[in-house]
Amino acid sequence: MCNANDDMYFLILLQNFRQYLISRRRPPILYNFSIRSRILDNADGDEFIVNDVYSVVIQRPYEFWILTGESTTSFQNIVIDVSQNLNLHGKEITSVQNRILLTLIWLRQYPTYTLLSMSFGISIATVGLIIKKMWIILWEICAPNVRPEMPNVVGMIYGTSHEIRIPSKEPHQDFYSGNSKYHCIHSQVICDNDKKICYIHSGFLGHDNDANAYHRIGPIGPGDALDFPPQCYILAESIYPNGYPIVTFFKSVEII
Repeated sequence: MCNANDDMYFLILLQNFRQYLISRRRPPILYNFSIRSRILDNADGDEFIVNDVYSVVIQRPYEFWILTGESTTSFQNIVIDVSQNLNLHGKEITSVQNRILLTLIWLRQYPTYTLLSMSFGISIATVGLIIKKMWIILWEICAPNVRPEMPNVVGMIYGTSHEIRIPSKEPHQDFYSGNSKYHCIHSQVICDNDKKICYIHSGFLGHDNDANAYHRIGPIGPGDALDFPPQCYILAESIYPNGYPIVTFFKSVEII
């Protein structure tokens, strides 16, 4: 038979259990904190020290060309053209040279925003704003100079990745991209010289590269499934097959 002490212990146990259930419903202490704040005690107090990357790499012409695809002379010409097209409002956090350099490195080397943030000493948000603004200005300046040299190039093809959750019913290895380091599907996008999308084909497995995905699109040419004007070409990166209607960039080892 139960006595008074047993009843009291049971009530204490029940009360403790209720407190436990209430605590489970409460958000964790760091629930509303960013990942950066969870890692660093004074995350919001840290200030970036802006680095003048341009003044360093401009003194090494070969490495400068590797990073940007431009010689120091051609880069200065781009700076002059861009400066004439900039609408300056207030003081910028970094120089025009560094903003162009950052954008060209991003376009050529595909570094993450985090790496560019650490290299140039600016926030990730600022990196994104610079790239978003500068690549459009570069396009407007450079595109007219490219087209006369390749009058038969009427468009571009490029592959892009879309991150997905790890598949549970299909072989997840087929969707893992070793380059992107996550599970994804790929899309092939063809644009014309006015930056308008003419064709898009999506659903390629993440482990396929752009060349394999391109071969699965189907034939492109006069009278083919994807009809294309004769004697015209589509510009692509060097990973694509260099044959009609694709024309690829020269690799550095091919330039004499």
